[in-house]
Order: sequence, then structure tokens, then C-alpha cells
Amino acid sequence: MVKTVYSRHCGRGNYSDAMDLCYRFAEQFSNVQEYGLAADLGILMAKAYKDGRDMHKFANEKETLDTLVRYTVGILHMCPAHSTKEKYKMCSIVLKYTQNDETPMGNVALHAEVANAYVQEEEYGSAQAHMLFTRNAQKLAELVGNWAENGYTSEKPLFFLRTVLLLLSLKDIHTACEFLTQIHVNWDDAGCPPPYVCVCVCV
Repeated sequence: MVKTVYSRHCGRGNYSDAMDLCYRFAEQFSNVQEYGLAADLGILMAKAYKDGRDMHKFANEKETLDTLVRYTVGILHMCPAHSTKEKYKMCSIVLKYTQNDETPMGNVALHAEVANAYVQEEEYGSAQAHMLFTRNAQKLAELVGNWAENGYTSEKPLFFLRTVLLLLSLKDIHTACEFLTQIHVNWDDAGCPPPYVCVCVCV
């Protein structure tokens, strides 16, 4: 029934109404623990935005995009840890639609929300992949620090090294420098790998 009403809205060019419909029913599905269906409606909601945008159906496209991001974060919050992987598919699609000259990798706030969701599932590698784009050195340091606790003692500095190198590859020197001030590593420790010195010199 939801998809029937959705199709009617889209057929009439009422894409904003179609987005609202998806969000409302996603809430209802999440209330009965049907998290996969809720996330699927989030994906359908993103399609309504794209189709409406491509057909120039929105009076205020920026405002509609902000609504899409807000709804996406809402659905992400509706789906608890380990409930469904579809929520990440939804977020990836929406992040693509938020890419522009100002945020070439997508909406920063949404990246942060996705990172936090992955942290709740202890998927630190996936979380880092999103947190890198937030330019929040403190949160990134906390994330990598927690991740490093899962590694061997001799490996721990390498978690931080890899993060700095990733930031440098993104040409985000400011966050790389700030990240180095947030982490707690004994630079004089004999166990600290030589590549650290190179990174410090580069930054």
C-alpha cells in the first residue's frame, strides 16, 4: 500500500510528499522492529528526492536536500546497532546526493552520524572511513584510540600512523596536525615505528 501511494505522489510530481510518506511509514515500521523495511523506505525516499531534483520539481532544492538529510539521520537513529545493513546503503546514497563544491565528499554531519553508528557496532574501520571527512580531530582521535585497543601493543602506533597518512592523502593538513595533538603516543618510545618520524616531519 505504501508503494502504491508513493507512486501516486511521484506520478503527480509531488516528490516532497513522497519523501514525507516514506519517513512517516519508516517510523511506523521501526516501532514494530521492522528495521530493514524502515531502511528500505529511506532508500525509496532518496529516490524520490533524486527524481524530483532531476525534474526540477522543488521550489527550494537546498531546503529539500536539508530535509532529506534530516530524515536520513532520523531513520538511521531508528535502526539500532546490528539491526540492518540497509541503513548504511541508504546513507551512502544520500551522501552521494549531498556532494557539491563545498562538500565534495558529502554532508559532513551525515558522515559523523554514520561514523557513530558504525562505532556502536565496533566497526571501527568503516567508522574511520566516514569520520575522516568530518574534520573533527578530537572525535577521530577517540575513535582511533578505541580501535587501537583491539590491536597488539606493538601495532597500536600504526593505527594512528595510518590515520595521519590518510588525512595527508586527502590534503587535510590542518586536521592531521590537530589529530597529532589529540593522540597520546610516546614519541621517544623504542617501540614507536620509524615511519612516525617521517610523518611528523611531513606535517
